[in-house]
Amino acid sequence: MEDNRLMRAVLLYNQHRYADAERELRDLLASDPQQSAALQLLGEVFLQQDRVSDARSAAQQVLGMYPHSADAHGLLARIEIVDDNPAKAEQHAMEAVQLDPGDSGNHGTLAFILLRRNEHQRALEAADRGLAIDPEDLRCLNMRTEALARLGRKEEADHTIGKTLELDPENPYTHSNTGWAVLRRGDHRKAMEHFREALRRDPMNDHAKAGMVEALKARYWIYRMWLRYVFWVSNLKGNVQMFLIIGLYVANQLLRGLSDRFPALAPLIYPLLIAYAVFAISTWVLVPISNLFLRLNKYGRYALDRDETISSTWTGVALLTSVLGLIAWLVTGMSGFLALAGFGFLMMIPLGSMLNAHKRKRGILKVAAVFLGVLGAMAVALAFRTDMVISPASTVFLVGLLIYQFGSNFLRSRD
Repeated sequence: MEDNRLMRAVLLYNQHRYADAERELRDLLASDPQQSAALQLLGEVFLQQDRVSDARSAAQQVLGMYPHSADAHGLLARIEIVDDNPAKAEQHAMEAVQLDPGDSGNHGTLAFILLRRNEHQRALEAADRGLAIDPEDLRCLNMRTEALARLGRKEEADHTIGKTLELDPENPYTHSNTGWAVLRRGDHRKAMEHFREALRRDPMNDHAKAGMVEALKARYWIYRMWLRYVFWVSNLKGNVQMFLIIGLYVANQLLRGLSDRFPALAPLIYPLLIAYAVFAISTWVLVPISNLFLRLNKYGRYALDRDETISSTWTGVALLTSVLGLIAWLVTGMSGFLALAGFGFLMMIPLGSMLNAHKRKRGILKVAAVFLGVLGAMAVALAFRTDMVISPASTVFLVGLLIYQFGSNFLRSRD
């Protein structure tokens, strides 16, 4: 009788009917609280509903009964990656592999977490260990595809994609993963085909939705170039990303100092400084502006999630403020309107990115965006009063914006 109820809960879980599965499992656990399989599945149900603390509690109850449960450690690994604790996630995944090295799924989970930590070679090795146990393990095959794509081994990635699709052409995650691999290669049209196929089979697939948004934006050449840069940076480890950003900033400052000390070099140095400024600002505003374009497109708006829609709305408000300020400055010549135009343009950076980080870090970025908004408004008011665009308030605003950008890049690099 209990076995039938557990099987019914598994069926409901596989049909994504998580509330019904939870109800079935709770009834089962009410009559048998020590039913570890039901507790394990209940944790999976909670995780699918983004109820992280409930899922963690269920997994820990299983570990309380069976401290050497590889399945419970595997569940905790996925819980910790959702809760933005990649180091803990790796610990649990390693524990699951040690406890049950013959389960290919444990190697697939470890590969998944290592990919999130930008440990591509180790992820590939973990996926290959899983495939040595079960050559048809779809999770390991998908992780192998992603690792190879990130390592730039295109032919091997293509071969693995072909094998994965041959094994299960109906799997939405396989199509979504293939879409991302193809998108990394720069073929946004083919990527859209795979994302469309994934969403046709699973309209709630967030992985495919995010890929479709990027593929739609990649129709524009400048965004494709930006996306290639993003993929390249995302393949670097977090500390390398930070060194790259700081290194570019330091190089900019050195060039500026060199130009001041040796004016004869200025004609050579200034184009580099201008190129750096254009590159930095364009990378900061490109994503929010591209989201705004999608927001205004009658089809593209449906590809954005709630956070992206909110960000694009705020980006639109900031951009409109900038345009109106610029027009007013051209008509009146008042410095206050020029300051307003600059304020609106630059506020697209925090308003368009404050919701991009992990949920636990968004509060920091929201507070920083509000603080910058207040600083910027003070700078604009001062510009109207003194008829000077550059003031102590505007300088503090610009420094704050620079700190915000470095800080938000750092937070996102830790996601």
